[in-house]
Amino acid sequence: MIGKDTYLNKLNSVQRKGLAICLNSSGFVEPQVLEVMSGILPLHLRREEISIREVAKIISYTENIPIKRHLVRWSSNPRLESYISHFGMMTTLSDQMKTNHEIDVNNNQPEFYYTTSFRPSRESPEYWKHLGSSKNRTSIQSDRGRDLIRAHLGDISRQSWVAFTDGSCLGNPGPCGAEAVLYRNEASNELKKPVSSRASILLGDLIAIDLVLSEVEASRARPDTIQVFSDSQSAVGLLTLNWKPDSYTNIIKEILSKINRIEKAGIPVKLHWTPGHSDIEGNNIADRLAKEAAAEASQQDNLPAIVTKQDVKRNSRLLINTKWQQCWNEANVGRTYYHLRNSVTEKIDMDKPDKKNFVVLNQLRTGYCLNQYKSKICPNISPLCECGEQETVDHFMMNCTKQHEIREQLRLSIFFNTGITELSKELFLNCNSDNDPYPEYKDRILELFSIFLEKSKRFS
Repeated sequence: MIGKDTYLNKLNSVQRKGLAICLNSSGFVEPQVLEVMSGILPLHLRREEISIREVAKIISYTENIPIKRHLVRWSSNPRLESYISHFGMMTTLSDQMKTNHEIDVNNNQPEFYYTTSFRPSRESPEYWKHLGSSKNRTSIQSDRGRDLIRAHLGDISRQSWVAFTDGSCLGNPGPCGAEAVLYRNEASNELKKPVSSRASILLGDLIAIDLVLSEVEASRARPDTIQVFSDSQSAVGLLTLNWKPDSYTNIIKEILSKINRIEKAGIPVKLHWTPGHSDIEGNNIADRLAKEAAAEASQQDNLPAIVTKQDVKRNSRLLINTKWQQCWNEANVGRTYYHLRNSVTEKIDMDKPDKKNFVVLNQLRTGYCLNQYKSKICPNISPLCECGEQETVDHFMMNCTKQHEIREQLRLSIFFNTGITELSKELFLNCNSDNDPYPEYKDRILELFSIFLEKSKRFS
């Protein structure tokens, strides 16, 4: 971000050469094209993204970290606008993210610090490894999970309290709610709370556990144990397996403190993971009410918006991608490639139609191939095709008489496979999914075009 142009230009040169080698492309291709082609950020934008994430990280430090104290002193300077510094550039960029994406790094969660000696993570229970996730769990795994939890519930004494907790988000992140249903002495108690106008579902799961513990602390009863079932492996792992938290450290510390106080009072607290959507009554009730709490959160204007490192990481990349797109739109180089790929975030499968022909396709997209280009690098090479015309990409693909027969074979193959009657350069080289008229045939079109390239023997 800040540095002598001499040094920065050397770094840019290294990135350009490295990308050209990785993409098997000409060393004369503009660096802007190579970066878009590979999906690698320009280095000046990469430095800006790292700066935003770094200032958020510094803000999350405690005051006993020297760089945090330095930032605090710098922020207290009444003439901040009168000079440029590393902190000045970093905070300017973070302010841009706040303006564009409503993410304020000053609301970043504090970093977690162990107050005792290092505690390694413990091994997760064996049954966690065999029940899958909610996205890919089979019916057999769901039945097995339900049976395991029901069997465990059957072993719990009647003098114990049992709670099922859940969190819900309308979007992730989004308006967030928490809910728990607490069973005690044959009675049930529903606890529900809108949590935040903007948070992840993990916060809802943690707050739901906190609701149960707060209810236990407020009660004078003394159950045998407190058995809490959550459908969030992350929440249970953070609280019981010593996983290091990257966010929501305040609520995690508060929950651990409550567990410690309750257990000191002689009431053991047990946290268990239960597979979600496995037809367990308490879990189903918690899931339904958590969604209601999230809906209530979306209607309230006074709830806090909590920022995590993941939020900063995600939205700093969104901001930088916006800048990258603007640079690509306004660049005065690489316009041939821009016409075929105008989005810097467009993902391209580099294995289609295959790795060898993908390299050829990229060469045709940039125009840095064939004799017209080679003659500019080496005057001894003629710019003409064997048919006598200037050998450009358009000529080779659409007009060369030498390729007439195999081009007609390609035309017929395209028609019989897709029904498309007109061939064009854009049909084979276009990478813009937003204006692709035949997205359902894209893979097949590339396969047929690769056959054309191999038969032409032009790139063998």
